[in-house]
Amino acid sequence: MKSGGEYRKCKAKTLFQIKGNPQLDKDSFVFGRYSTYPYFTRTVFNNGILGYVDYLDEAHLIKGNSLAVGMIGMQFFYMKHDFYAGQFTKTAFPKFDGFNEKVALWFISWLNKSSKKFQGVLVRDFESVFNDTELIVPYKNNAVAVDYIEEYIEEFENERIRKLKSFLQKEGYVDCSLTTEEKNALNNLNSVMMKEIPIGDLFKICKGKRLTKADMTPGDIRFIGATAENNGITNKISNDSHIHPSNTITVTYNGSVGEAFYQTEQFWASDDVNVLYSRHSINENLALYYLAPIRKKGKGYAYSFKWTKEKMEKDSIWVPCKWDNNKYVCDNDFMETYISAIKKQYVAFLKREIGFEQEITGKGQLDLFDGNYVDTNVLENHSFNSDNSSIWMAAESFECYKWDQLDQSICDCFGGDKTILVGCYKRKKHFEWIQSHQLYNIRLGNTKGSMEANRKLFESISILVLYELEKPNKLSAFKVTGHQEMGKEELVAMGYPNENPRKNYMTFSFTPLEMDLSSLTEQHLIERLIELNPDVIKGTPVFIEP
Repeated sequence: MKSGGEYRKCKAKTLFQIKGNPQLDKDSFVFGRYSTYPYFTRTVFNNGILGYVDYLDEAHLIKGNSLAVGMIGMQFFYMKHDFYAGQFTKTAFPKFDGFNEKVALWFISWLNKSSKKFQGVLVRDFESVFNDTELIVPYKNNAVAVDYIEEYIEEFENERIRKLKSFLQKEGYVDCSLTTEEKNALNNLNSVMMKEIPIGDLFKICKGKRLTKADMTPGDIRFIGATAENNGITNKISNDSHIHPSNTITVTYNGSVGEAFYQTEQFWASDDVNVLYSRHSINENLALYYLAPIRKKGKGYAYSFKWTKEKMEKDSIWVPCKWDNNKYVCDNDFMETYISAIKKQYVAFLKREIGFEQEITGKGQLDLFDGNYVDTNVLENHSFNSDNSSIWMAAESFECYKWDQLDQSICDCFGGDKTILVGCYKRKKHFEWIQSHQLYNIRLGNTKGSMEANRKLFESISILVLYELEKPNKLSAFKVTGHQEMGKEELVAMGYPNENPRKNYMTFSFTPLEMDLSSLTEQHLIERLIELNPDVIKGTPVFIEP
């Protein structure tokens, strides 16, 4: 550091004031292409921004030039402009002068180094843990040396730009000028003849193979799982049986359904993944073109409505075609040229706007590098859990009853005009998690009563009644304020007490409800619901509707 300054170890509370955000569900906003206010949520993608919304009011508007964090991924992001936020988010406001986008990058690096620690605490304890988190900060004249931080970040960016230039030169992207053919491909996209062709006619589809946790010994072979990140790569293993070759496409039909990636190296595919072998000659540019319509088609599927091999073979995608030998065939020349033009435009954008280093995840494929501006050795670990979960609070299927099937005294307690959800918890630890996060989750699955079949029912639920699995007369009631589908990764990040959670859940947020439940206990509500269908699995969630 330049003379006259020093590095200090400071607690975050001396530098920032952390506050809970005035939060609203996304349904409260109007999203638009030309809207200007960011809507910050718990996602770790796109700077935590789900989209942009119209102005709503001042009461919920959060001041920019601050650091926002979601209580799932626990990743901090710089928010330059005033913004709105969703549930389970907080904002850190600087207490020192000179805070700006470059200075924020220094603190983001240090705070995100503690993401794993933050993920391991309850939401209610986050602020105290944040306040005690130690950061290394340059000081000069007894104040944060913002000038030094800005110079450091600028030098770091310049170094990344030099590395980017070197990489682009090595890959042959020194000249990003478009050829005549590439310009024509971009200009003529709307006039190209498009045909719907079954995916099964374009690709031979093979289902991946299940690999046990015990077989996942470290190695050099890519393991493709049901994830939407890192080109589908969740690990690298040493198992060399059932290896798929490079120059193929992987599509998840379970978990992150519909995510498709082009694989440039040989790999192992899990049983949550379908592997697409081209029936014709294919290369990277062609594969990248096919990924777009495949992913678009995949949006019609979900965890509860899986994109199986049989469905995928019959589904059709739109691709450019031309008339050749008295029949329509895929116009490979157009697709290759079009993707080549898109690549050049993308690289030109990088050269013009972005000074980040590029990492090669596959031959010729570029991913933006989200590395640390401050070298704090942030490492990312991968874990693999079995799906053989024990029953915690709910079975896969749901039961739904009408109020007229119950005694009038029970109907009178709720009015008989509301839709309620009756659920259970197995252990005290789980109930404490539910209460602290004000969140209750039920499993989703491709069975009777799955999410798709009950979506309208979920939207109408206003009251949640919980009971202990072994003590059905121990009841609690809550007012349901919203619902959201969540994956196991999000719940685990919140400290969910099940060691082996399922892959997908519907979660219900709630607030405490002051309600006399003695009549329900006296009338043995839970026992009566069980009597209505004695064959259901113990702990099955129950819906009661008008």
